[in-house]
Amino acid sequence: MKVIGTIVGLLLVCTYSISVYAQRDTGAAVRGVVTDAFGAVVPEALVIATSKTGKKFESKSGSDGRYKLRMPSGGVYKIQVVFKPYKVFVIDEYQLIGSANLNLDVSLICEDCEKLSLPFNRLGSQAVPAIYRE
Repeated sequence: MKVIGTIVGLLLVCTYSISVYAQRDTGAAVRGVVTDAFGAVVPEALVIATSKTGKKFESKSGSDGRYKLRMPSGGVYKIQVVFKPYKVFVIDEYQLIGSANLNLDVSLICEDCEKLSLPFNRLGSQAVPAIYRE
């Protein structure tokens, strides 16, 4: 009877270990914070990564401006951040290697600051070269 109890116990431990292993983060991820030119966080900004094959992965920034975008694997992706009335932030070729977890903070430029009732302020330099599109 002790042998059967020991075997059942070992099976339960193995099953638990396998389920924990299966729940770990896999694939590549890009995370960061979306802000405006004044440094204020931008909640609900749509972050889109598009692979060379056209597959899209999307995420929205939270109330704190943070986002996390998961992709099944590394590769070259087009990254876009969209939130009106700001200009679309675009990186045409962003390289992710393997299961990398990279940080990409984004600062959006105001398209029509008069709608926001804020004074216009030029954005400083970007850490990653980006193109802003209307």
